[in-house]
Amino acid sequence: MEGSRESVLAGRQGLNREGKLGALEEVKTVNSSRRGDMAEAVKQPNKKNNGRLFPMVLIKEEPWSACGGKEPEQRILQVAAAVARRKDISYLPRTNCKHPTKPIKMNKIILYEHANFQGYSKELTSDISNLGYVDWNDCVSSVKVFGQPWVAYEHHNFTGRLEVFEEGEHAFVGGSMNDKITSLQLITENLSNPQITLYEHVNYQGNSKVVKERTNLARGFFNDRVSSHRVQRGAWLLCEHSDGSGFRYIARDHENLPHYGALGFNDALSFLRPLRPGRHCN
Repeated sequence: MEGSRESVLAGRQGLNREGKLGALEEVKTVNSSRRGDMAEAVKQPNKKNNGRLFPMVLIKEEPWSACGGKEPEQRILQVAAAVARRKDISYLPRTNCKHPTKPIKMNKIILYEHANFQGYSKELTSDISNLGYVDWNDCVSSVKVFGQPWVAYEHHNFTGRLEVFEEGEHAFVGGSMNDKITSLQLITENLSNPQITLYEHVNYQGNSKVVKERTNLARGFFNDRVSSHRVQRGAWLLCEHSDGSGFRYIARDHENLPHYGALGFNDALSFLRPLRPGRHCN
């Protein structure tokens, strides 16, 4: 395809010749082969609002909110017009799939070949059990995370040493994981109001302790005395040493682990913390 071409995409509102909202059946948008930008005006039902249709806009196959303010149709035209003029649309909020009127960032991670976000890059939006499948095995040095946390593993199939990357920019993945990441897993749980119950003995026996926040067990009764747990909510990083080092394990939402011996982790827990949700994710 040469140059740029206009494409008419399904919609319910548009501008009339006087430049005001009118009951048109279609909204004009632009598909530019030069920039690869595409804006599409669509409407999707929302069960929480009795099936009411909410307009949104798709840019490069990613949803952006067309629902901000009291006149949502205006947002469709705003984004479509911005794309048509080759303008930056990054300031516009993306839509929340659970409730289109609430902006949200899409969950993704961008991998970089070198530290400080240099070299080649690769974007992922879902789990990958072996980065070798996309020629990215053992070559990640920095990452940027948008939305929910990701867990990076040293070996394929989410095994071996691990590192958690929460939303933000990580200019260096750390010496222990530099050029060693082989698989990545997106944390999909609702991470609000986290809670885990620790037990002194296997099979949830003995003394117990309910934890709801970052906790250092080093100077308390439970240091190196936990043998089982139940996760009520959230996802938790469990660490062998009080500084977060040593053996690490990710305890997922509603996970019941009756015997830490299966992990070679019995009576070894000294520190734990809940994973932080991405902004607007829950």
